[in-house]
Amino acid sequence: MTILATSRINTDDPDALNITVKSASTPEGKALAPTWDMVMKSKRGEITWEQYTERYLDLLRKRYAQDKTPFLNILNRDRVVLTCYCTDWKHCHRFLAMQVLQKIAVHHGYTITLDGELPNIRS
Repeated sequence: MTILATSRINTDDPDALNITVKSASTPEGKALAPTWDMVMKSKRGEITWEQYTERYLDLLRKRYAQDKTPFLNILNRDRVVLTCYCTDWKHCHRFLAMQVLQKIAVHHGYTITLDGELPNIRS
C-alpha cells in the first residue's frame, strides 16, 4: 500500500517529492512537473485553469505512455508527498497529479490511501 499525500514545497517531510518544473530533480518529480510554457501562460493569464488542466493532464498521459517507470516508482513507495510552489489549492497541479496517480494505481491494482491538505479530493 502507498500513502499519497500533498504539501507545499516548504515541507521538511522526508517523503516529499518535488514536482515543479523549477526544481524537480528526480525522474519521478520531472514526470509530474508541468512545462515552463504552461506555468508562464497561466501566471500571465493567457490560459484559463480549465485550459491548464487539460494541457497538464494531456502532458501526463503522453509521459506515462512514453515511460511508465517514474509513475510506477511513485506507487511502489510506502509514502510519497507531492510538493510544489502553488499557493492557491484550487489551481494547483499537485492535486491533478494525485488524481492521475490514483487512476494509474487502480489500473495496475495498487492499493493507495490519500492524505494531504484537501479532504474533498479523496473521492
